[in-house]
Amino acid sequence: MHALLTHRSVWVRFGALWVLAAAVCLVAWSLGYAVLPEGVLRGRIPTQALAGGAESLPTPLAEWARIFGLNCCWRPSASQASG
Repeated sequence: MHALLTHRSVWVRFGALWVLAAAVCLVAWSLGYAVLPEGVLRGRIPTQALAGGAESLPTPLAEWARIFGLNCCWRPSASQASG
């Protein structure tokens, strides 16, 4: 893997990094699905309350617009943005 990540071609490096990131994401998702109980974060994320909680809007377009608006308007504070 080191040889692919340090390859001369940017396309080979990009592909290797993409595959590595997808594999890490798949492992993390699988572990979370197997280990964490269902609904462990329900009601515990502040932005969920801003987005309207568990209630969904009647159409997917309306739901998308609400999420898009939340992402455009909500800005993290300086302490959250720095790390």
